[in-house]
Amino acid sequence: EKIAQLLSGIPGVTMPNTARCMANSPKELMATADILNFKFPFIVRKAGDHGGVSMVLVRGPSDFDRLHVFPFASTPFYLTQFVEYGDDNGHYQKQRIVFVDGQPLARHAITGDSWNVHAISRRDQEGAPPGEEELQNTNRLQSQLIPSAKPALTEIAKRIKLDLFGLDCHIN
Repeated sequence: EKIAQLLSGIPGVTMPNTARCMANSPKELMATADILNFKFPFIVRKAGDHGGVSMVLVRGPSDFDRLHVFPFASTPFYLTQFVEYGDDNGHYQKQRIVFVDGQPLARHAITGDSWNVHAISRRDQEGAPPGEEELQNTNRLQSQLIPSAKPALTEIAKRIKLDLFGLDCHIN
């Protein structure tokens, strides 16, 4: 939530609105999303979980029942406005950039068939170590995409103010 606020307004960067909230039921969560002005689609993630677990993409009211997977007992959640980033073939690429002393370095560029891309999503080897496609995409990220986004990445590093951090994103 605070990182989303910190990185908002950077030219060339789409930083989706993110808010932390509490909810005791799917109905309360949807009401909170409405109060916070989240429009469909948005992502609901249980706070503290990572790696793509405990995440639901709510595309519309018909997805209300999907929220019953969460334990609703004063559970904190993050709501994040979903930004469509799939290509024309329905593939999604999550790029991870590691910043070392303010310098962006490509870590990986994993392509999957779903918006929720993680190591297990690797299309060419289903969770195995990087294959040729991923290596090519990671090299392209380092040699072409990072240089093309240099002003935005420099501003991100300036605002984060850490010697070492990672950024999951999609540069197009």
